[in-house]
Amino acid sequence: MLHLTCHITIETASGTVTLESATEVSIKKDTDVLCDTATITLPRRVRWKNAEECPISRGCSVRILLGYNGRNHLAFVGTVRTVSPATPMVIECVDLMAQYQTQQAVKKSYASTTLNQLLSDQGIAAQIKGTQSIGAYRVECNTVSELLDALKKQGIRSLMRIGAGTEPVLYAGMAMSATDARTFSFSNLSNMVSRAGLQYTPQDSVRFLVRVKNLSTKESGKRSGKSTKPIEVGFADGELRTFNVINMTEEEMKTYAGEQLERLKQGGLSGDFTAFGGEIVDKLDAVHISLDGTDLGTWQVEKNTITWGSSGFRQKITIGTKLS
Repeated sequence: MLHLTCHITIETASGTVTLESATEVSIKKDTDVLCDTATITLPRRVRWKNAEECPISRGCSVRILLGYNGRNHLAFVGTVRTVSPATPMVIECVDLMAQYQTQQAVKKSYASTTLNQLLSDQGIAAQIKGTQSIGAYRVECNTVSELLDALKKQGIRSLMRIGAGTEPVLYAGMAMSATDARTFSFSNLSNMVSRAGLQYTPQDSVRFLVRVKNLSTKESGKRSGKSTKPIEVGFADGELRTFNVINMTEEEMKTYAGEQLERLKQGGLSGDFTAFGGEIVDKLDAVHISLDGTDLGTWQVEKNTITWGSSGFRQKITIGTKLS
């Protein structure tokens, strides 16, 4: 029989607080949000070792491991954001991306640069797929998080993921694929709790309009000969999908747009499903899905909302790009 177990450590000024039980734990991992978050609800009665009052405060380091029967897996690494004084006590946490909300940005102008160089100059060590050129760029933000948010608006995302490791790793880029990404298999006949959030679109009913926008500045475009005019392919009345690219020529943009349209025309799954807990599925991992014995392919994970507590151990997984 499976019994819920957890191991939570919080580093305080008075020493390490270790929690082997909690009422509820909720963790939200999302590729579209700068910081992952976690909420820990403590039992109504907690005895603090070597302390009369709760020693946990804002900024304390947190590690959360969740599982069954003592086989716990690392689910979250971050810091405490708030501690509710109410009963039961609720601790809200943010992952290590939050450090960039207070880190001052290095203001600098580039005639031509790469994402690799830009982040390196901000003191950020990120895993980036290849060398991603972004042309002319000027850093005018006050904090690093503002810079990352500005890059996100241009289609360049940044995120922390744990995967199967013991420490988070930062990934960045327009297209991201984790070198340590794992593949998990899910079926409604075995380890799915619900597939209600999944939608299947047959290939013959797919209609998309793909728009590709070049993020190069006009000045950069004039100097390099890169196109700054958006390219559109597909059905004019189709569902619009916009893709941002950097420093592509018009022909390169047309080719890229055609490739994206062909990928989207395959149809297939979208949405989310709920699975049992256990080993933690992280952002950029892959999930292989089969429904009623039919293989529906492998998809990259965009989001995972983890809940652990009185209602069980669940993972609500949102899928994104089809990998195979």
